[in-house]
Amino acid sequence: MSNDGPEPDHSLDIRRIDAAMANLRKQHLWSAIGDREFKSEYQRLQRQRRALEPRPLVQSTPNLDRAAELLQNLPALWEHPGVTQDQRRDLAREVFDEIRLREGRLVAVKPHPEYAPLFAYSLWE
Repeated sequence: MSNDGPEPDHSLDIRRIDAAMANLRKQHLWSAIGDREFKSEYQRLQRQRRALEPRPLVQSTPNLDRAAELLQNLPALWEHPGVTQDQRRDLAREVFDEIRLREGRLVAVKPHPEYAPLFAYSLWE
């Protein structure tokens, strides 16, 4: 997990490949090339284009100490007078996959998988 800096800009190459794909479609439409040749060349161009597309940034390891601190402060944030019910609901939907209530009381929560390590760390600490 690392970020080696920005990727090179391949936008010109991608535009060139897009133009080649458009020309290839026209050639096929006008019967200048056959189905087999069109498919083979089109797939080759698609592979080239995919190789040049920007990759999503690799996420760094989360700061679990800071996450645990935020979880400990969550009740204060939740009860803050400036927080609306919609904001509370949106937060709960973002963090939790499942919330169980019994007689109006919270009895269990299941965090979304991406947040599970934060809760596990908070409990472990």
